[in-house]
Amino acid sequence: MISCFPTPYDEELLYSILSRYHVYSGNRSEYRSLYELFGSTTTKATIAFQSQLGSLVSKLIPFNCKISGEDLISKHTLFPLFQPFLDESRVNQIKNNMINSSGTGLYSQIGLSQGGIALDYSLRYCTECLREEILTLGEAYWHRIHQVPGVYVCPSHYTVLMKTETKLLNKFRLISPTADLLEQASTPLIYGMDEKTKLELQELAKDALHLLQQNLMPKGKNYYKGVYTMLLKLKGFTYAAGLLSLATVIQDFKNRYSETTLALLKSEVISHKEGWLIDFLRYGQIHPMRNILMMRYLAGSVDSFLKLPENLIPLYQQNNHKRQAKQKSNKVNKIDDYLTEQIWRGRDKRLNNEIQSVIQNWNDDLKPVMICISSIEKRLGKRFSKALTKLPITNEYLSLILETREAFQIRRVKWAISKLKENDERVTVKKVQARASLSARRHFKISENVTKIIEELVRNEVGIT
Repeated sequence: MISCFPTPYDEELLYSILSRYHVYSGNRSEYRSLYELFGSTTTKATIAFQSQLGSLVSKLIPFNCKISGEDLISKHTLFPLFQPFLDESRVNQIKNNMINSSGTGLYSQIGLSQGGIALDYSLRYCTECLREEILTLGEAYWHRIHQVPGVYVCPSHYTVLMKTETKLLNKFRLISPTADLLEQASTPLIYGMDEKTKLELQELAKDALHLLQQNLMPKGKNYYKGVYTMLLKLKGFTYAAGLLSLATVIQDFKNRYSETTLALLKSEVISHKEGWLIDFLRYGQIHPMRNILMMRYLAGSVDSFLKLPENLIPLYQQNNHKRQAKQKSNKVNKIDDYLTEQIWRGRDKRLNNEIQSVIQNWNDDLKPVMICISSIEKRLGKRFSKALTKLPITNEYLSLILETREAFQIRRVKWAISKLKENDERVTVKKVQARASLSARRHFKISENVTKIIEELVRNEVGIT
């Protein structure tokens, strides 16, 4: 009989709740704690999909605890990430296995044994979350989003996740996160990454959390495959006969994500003739992170994708049929307008985040570069200037940070003065002009206002403000 049971925290992993019970109970043996919780000597604690939940819930009746097995699955396991992409009958079978059985064959039922992005046996954590929880709650807990395979950063703090050195190969272990983890030499999931990969991993983590919290009803991988195919056709990736051009899609998808991101998610795109993406487009796939990759590619974010109309496929089929018959219908054409709006909205948000990151890391140590659309496009490695009318968020941000020629000249002057001082050179008007290259080319002709500022700064020998 158990004497107490921890109140679950929001987004706490069920394994974490069990581990906190072990601490609260004062039991020296983890086997003892698991026996008290499940009434069995063979039930093991697992990170992603805990079984024997019915037995656990029955032990909570004396505490007037109204939590059910379904609640534990939807709020404290990773199963809600996989549920949307499974058929309803299989979802019911899996939940029954988790609640009323030992969990035998769960991985095969869910589809994790088919390969792809595998679950880890190490527990993952964010040092910032850990530090904050110890300060505010007096204890820390394992977050379920941190344990999702394919999530490498904390969606709240954007810090790279750490992993425990101890692997849960012995599933009778109950480990709680403590302040000691902050002192130990823990291992980060990844070392160093370029800016594009960093942004992509942040957005993927946020999308995974969003999908995890929705607890979507099962529709099956074939439903989502149908939606993906329809959206790809709307984007124009078809042959003249209307068939999907897989080679074109694959190349465009490959350009959308960094090679590092795809490698980390075990989703490299190597060939347009074979590989996971070909199988994904032809047959669909259950793993949530690959579905998130496709949702982000098509709609900009999981949230935008999920806001698409429920009757999307029937509407598209109806629209396509009427187009072939050369009939016009404002009601049917409305779906194309809605999809286009959602796709551009996602692109707008993503591009704005990428540009903000570029501006924050604008390095002028060698020689200042004017902050203009062309220089931003060069550093981003993509062109967007011709589409600004469809990018209102990006457009507004650009209006705040783009430099006028005079503003750039003034910044260049301040940089030149700082460099002269660093080298202990005498600061004169001619030296500042030469160092700033303001007279070297015609389009850098100095305005009268900038000339006055140079003279004033030189006269007062003012540094960068």
